[in-house]
Amino acid sequence: MDLSQKIADYGADAVRFYARMAKLDYDNEVREEFVSSWIARKLFENDGLTVHVEREYTRIIRDLKNEVTSTDISSMGGWRADIAIYGPDGSPLSIIEVKICDEGDRGGTAVLRDREKINVLSKRVKIDTYLAILLTDINDTNKCADRRQCLEKKLPGSFTGDSGAIRALNGEWEWQFLAGKW
Repeated sequence: MDLSQKIADYGADAVRFYARMAKLDYDNEVREEFVSSWIARKLFENDGLTVHVEREYTRIIRDLKNEVTSTDISSMGGWRADIAIYGPDGSPLSIIEVKICDEGDRGGTAVLRDREKINVLSKRVKIDTYLAILLTDINDTNKCADRRQCLEKKLPGSFTGDSGAIRALNGEWEWQFLAGKW
């Protein structure tokens, strides 16, 4: 199973659905919580995976049979994985952090912050980590493809799941949903 591609496909479906359902003026007004819940639902319904939404990092550490230390609490006590995927034995396998990277996040600051968060967790316990983002055009000279390339240089790494370019409901710009394992 190519989890990155599934995440990208399910994320794109979530954005399209929410934009129609809420009659949004701009597709990027979708709520991250909705996208996370939609992806989790699809991973369960279509792929039979056990998933949690907004799962605490410290709970994930505990579920991996590790003791939660005072250092864990001070470094990641309030953090939550947008989506946590669990195996048949009830232990966490991977987490997914979802972000919207649009006009308000030109440099991908929120994405880079989430990358740092998952680094802290993955240094503490063995778990697969994914980033999933809605990436939008900003203007005629700052298109998704250019923004993606710039973001991948900063991460570093690459998004292997890609919804492809999708025209926004208002027809004025494009967006894509990307996912990758880090």
